[in-house]
Amino acid sequence: MGNKITPLRNQEGNLKSKISEKESLIFHGTSILETIERLRDIPHQHPPNIPPINEENVETTISKLPSRNAPGPEDISKELIKLEQNLQTPLLINLYNLCLKQRTHPKKIERSPHSNNKEGSQRQLYQL
Repeated sequence: MGNKITPLRNQEGNLKSKISEKESLIFHGTSILETIERLRDIPHQHPPNIPPINEENVETTISKLPSRNAPGPEDISKELIKLEQNLQTPLLINLYNLCLKQRTHPKKIERSPHSNNKEGSQRQLYQL
């Protein structure tokens, strides 16, 4: 079955990788919720710091698009995206950076079609 839980840090910041240690950390972390009266008192991590999307990110992603594949949900072929790369790159940079700044994105960006006609799968925003 394997060890599927990644190493966890204890309160001192030390990584724990033994199953028994991780179980203890998880149990303790969930059991303290009973003592917290308000949600805002729950310690939390800030969202990950994702660097802004730049021209190189977009150009690299576009260059890696496979040719002769089915078009995306907007019925735009990958060949057209590659041909119009100079026009689309600044627009995509602005769109994705605005999405990162506002921590939201249009639902259409969230889905990716499959060639086997199954419903789309969820995608991470930073994967373009």
